[in-house]
Amino acid sequence: MRKEEEDNSPKERENLKRPVPNEEVEEILFNPMDVERTFKVGTKLDDTHREALISLIREFEDVFAWAPEDMPGVDLEVAIHRLHVDSMFVPIKQRKRTFSDEKNMAIRSEVETLLEAKAIRELQFPE
Repeated sequence: MRKEEEDNSPKERENLKRPVPNEEVEEILFNPMDVERTFKVGTKLDDTHREALISLIREFEDVFAWAPEDMPGVDLEVAIHRLHVDSMFVPIKQRKRTFSDEKNMAIRSEVETLLEAKAIRELQFPE
């Protein structure tokens, strides 16, 4: 196994920790009427810079993408995934994976969201 493959193994990725802020942060609402859209600001900023940063971020709220439909015009070269398969090899069908009801509902919901946003489309493949 190559060194790059070892470093990117699923086991290694599981052990990686997310970066942690080096100071306390405060969660700020973009709009008091929408409690799901928030951003975080460090508490050590002086009041002048803090207020300027908050007002700037709120001014450009429309730039943030909250859902797939908020990102129209993404270059297809960036968004499309293709498998480069050698035609000399015979395709092998993978076994169907089963998930719990809770996971199936979450998967179905996410797929419907992406279909509605036209971020994905259904393809039919031969068996």
